[in-house]
Amino acid sequence: ADLTINGRQRKVLMQANKDGFYYVLDRVTGAFITAQPFAQVTWAKGIDQETGRPIVNPEAHYDQNKETITLAPSPNGAHNWSPMSFNPSTGLVYLPTTTDGSRTFSLETDFLYKPGERNTGILRTGFGPARPSPAAIGPVPPEGQHFMLVAWDPVTQRERWRTPGGGAVGGGTVTTAGNLVFQVIPDGHFVAYSADKGEKLLDIQTGLRGGMAPPITYMLDGKQYVAFLGGQGIVLPPLPNAPPPAPGAVPGNAPAGPTVPPKLLTFVLDGKGTLPK
Repeated sequence: ADLTINGRQRKVLMQANKDGFYYVLDRVTGAFITAQPFAQVTWAKGIDQETGRPIVNPEAHYDQNKETITLAPSPNGAHNWSPMSFNPSTGLVYLPTTTDGSRTFSLETDFLYKPGERNTGILRTGFGPARPSPAAIGPVPPEGQHFMLVAWDPVTQRERWRTPGGGAVGGGTVTTAGNLVFQVIPDGHFVAYSADKGEKLLDIQTGLRGGMAPPITYMLDGKQYVAFLGGQGIVLPPLPNAPPPAPGAVPGNAPAGPTVPPKLLTFVLDGKGTLPK
């Protein structure tokens, strides 16, 4: 994107990182411009705005104090595979996020390397009582709302609006010049919002689950279409040494339950079709 930051036109590259910070870089030189938290973060106190390096919270060093601690974001990240989108007209980025995900961590003191395993040397569920989490920075989400679609202003590095739904993994967004944001949610919902204010305009339950892909948009014969794939899918692949799934079993860690045939769904204004069974 091309943004005006501090009165200067910048050609930028933007990333909403798993670590909970939204980074803006100069895409020509790679130079750091700015970064701020877009979700709850406890592992760091912020980003050094001169160097672009994180200011690690010393309370987060579970490897040194040998104690279990709860940190945010979780290993799934504040933002992960769900594609975000940028609208030049509104100047906003539409970002599916897990706003306050956390996990307890502790050091695996008797760690032994095992070929074919992840070999992180840490216990992601932790053992024993966890000491209090370090103080969090970043936008405070509403109570009980963990998965959100956030409209983020990359110039001011502030949230403009948010609405429940989505999460860091699965689905994603696409935005259009017609002031729309389309979002596919992992639970099978296809939703449209006004891009400037976040007003919900459409909500269709497709009946699909797992493996929800982000939406795309294209023009054909003067009409604009929105399409996406969804259905049976894998959120995380099995480990290299894991046994193959039994016949008819759900692969990887895809949602359990009756098999849902994958489908490509395409929508158009005033479309007359019906969702297939």
